Amino acid sequence: MKVTPLAEFRKRSLPGTFQVRRLKQELSPEAMAAGREWGAKQVGLNYDKQFRWDDETLYCSELVWKVYKKAGVELCPTRHFRDYALESEEVKAMIKERYGSEDKLPQEEPVVSPGDLADSPLLREVLIQKS
Repeated sequence: MKVTPLAEFRKRSLPGTFQVRRLKQELSPEAMAAGREWGAKQVGLNYDKQFRWDDETLYCSELVWKVYKKAGVELCPTRHFRDYALESEEVKAMIKERYGSEDKLPQEEPVVSPGDLADSPLLREVLIQKS
């Protein structure tokens, strides 16, 4: 896991997919410090291509979810792989690449997706200038 400057992240995002969201309610300074402190300790971890819910490696949505959780906010409930639509050929190919076969996908693994986070009723969209 590395820190990516916002401008660089925006450049590699697909058109129309980049959004900024913030909490509707402000966090206390202590809560913000707790989230930031935990998040800063994750820099340098490898990206988790298997989406495991441990802290040995992290994927992007898991990192965001856990930073907020450390700050005392649960943005959304976790779900499980079995809760998502995994029928597309593109998704099946990714599952085969990362797990070896569909039957090795840990169906009960807790997960969060970018869409789960974006749909959180605790967040509001922040309008940003186009680059």
